[in-house]
Amino acid sequence: MGRAGVAHIRVETLMAMALAHPTVGLRFVVDGKQRFDYPANEDTTQRVAPVTGTPVDALLRLQAEEAAGQLVGCLARPEFARHGTRGVHLILNGRPILDRSLTHAIREGLRGLIEPTTLPPAVVWISVPPDRVDVYVDPTKSEVRLRDGSALFSMIRMAVRRALDEAFTVGIVRVQ
Repeated sequence: MGRAGVAHIRVETLMAMALAHPTVGLRFVVDGKQRFDYPANEDTTQRVAPVTGTPVDALLRLQAEEAAGQLVGCLARPEFARHGTRGVHLILNGRPILDRSLTHAIREGLRGLIEPTTLPPAVVWISVPPDRVDVYVDPTKSEVRLRDGSALFSMIRMAVRRALDEAFTVGIVRVQ
């Protein structure tokens, strides 16, 4: 693999780590040229926006807590949907993961608002008890087996729906 390919892999990995740990500053320089500089920030939208290329005011906040676990996150409004899943980042207990089912839960929450092959950028931080996760499924530990996968699927889908409902609900005015 050429030098550009190696740099691309490093950028993708570092961007995933930047999203996994927004309170840690991260700067990446290649051949004296700064590729990115993400300062430490307690406000997750300030990290998600530059990493995903989404304006801060286009991000909807996700939040849910159930017996299976809890989640917080950011989802771009539906008009920012792109082809594929590249802009979706799942962080489980501080570790970036790949999970088709949980990514599909985001898509299901957006059903009827986007084309089926698209998704807006999203970053979802999920916390579950460590004994509910098997990380030894994949050598890279980016794929996991979740003991409560269907409950997490529902929790994510409903968090997306709730965020969309809150963002796009028009107030009712009563005239007396």
